[in-house]
Amino acid sequence: MGSAEHYRYSWLNLFCVERYLDDALEHFGGHLRDLEMKRQLYDSLNDGSLEIFVTMLPKMKSKIFTEFHSHEDIVEAVKASCCAAPFVGVPFRLRGTGEWACDGCLSTITPHNGEPQTITVSPFYFSTATVHPTIFVPLWWGLRPPGRVALRNLFALGYNDMIEGLVVSGYITPEKGESLLRPEVQFLNGGGVFRRYGFYLLDFLTFVFVRPVVVFCIYVELAFMSFFYFLRGLFCLDNRPLGRMYDNLRNIVSIRTLGRLIFGENVPHNGERLEKSSRVYRVFNPILLGGKNTTARAVMSPTGVCSGVMPTLSSKTRKRAASAAQEKSGKVYCRL
Repeated sequence: MGSAEHYRYSWLNLFCVERYLDDALEHFGGHLRDLEMKRQLYDSLNDGSLEIFVTMLPKMKSKIFTEFHSHEDIVEAVKASCCAAPFVGVPFRLRGTGEWACDGCLSTITPHNGEPQTITVSPFYFSTATVHPTIFVPLWWGLRPPGRVALRNLFALGYNDMIEGLVVSGYITPEKGESLLRPEVQFLNGGGVFRRYGFYLLDFLTFVFVRPVVVFCIYVELAFMSFFYFLRGLFCLDNRPLGRMYDNLRNIVSIRTLGRLIFGENVPHNGERLEKSSRVYRVFNPILLGGKNTTARAVMSPTGVCSGVMPTLSSKTRKRAASAAQEKSGKVYCRL
């Protein structure tokens, strides 16, 4: 929290993120010093469970660090993986190989995404990772943290999203997950009458001039990806792309999809199918298409006053957990 407050103090601190990274490594990674003398810790770090992804320059190829023989090896790998120039250092040569390395997201945004028995985590609200923000989180907060209340709420949001991810993946039951949830802050638009009507005017202008462009781009993306999946399934003799093409075509011809894109969440639609099919929809849904910007876990005011309601799992999480449990029980039945 102290680093965030110092960072917000001046825009010049935008280029001091590497210093905050050094402080974090010192604070949370101090126990990794003299690693070669701590056999149990050494073995746990080198059993293959820890992977650090970096991007090698100039070919932009991904490299995975899985062996760490000293504290310096871990620090070097973490710094290379976090090297988002010019904000977090600059690309540098690795000690062992002399290769140039920088941020791993340039070559691999979400490692192991989509693999079975794997929980993936992403900070982007439009991601398809197992755990990602369930509401709109501004991307610019990655460069300039929000105020103290919003920053603390980000922790609660990430914690609760992880709980819901574990529920969806079947690692904990919905009942257990709901008991572990923490209250989130319900941010309300204030500022008086003029600001409120200003928001109404902005929504109207967005509905008239901006939303039609976004809707058009979504349909163009669905049509293009349908054609791409058709060719991929045809030449690769694979049924999975054809299944995705079928989902895209259903989204295109569905009147409910068009109604949802124009009039918002009140129109019944298959939101999960649309989210899987369109990246443009995932990006603009909470910004311009009337997507939800709050959760059923937001039961506390910015001043810390609880509404008296307990935070609950979203209906989407419960539905996906039930589907996963039914699918798992079906597989067990087939084995028997």
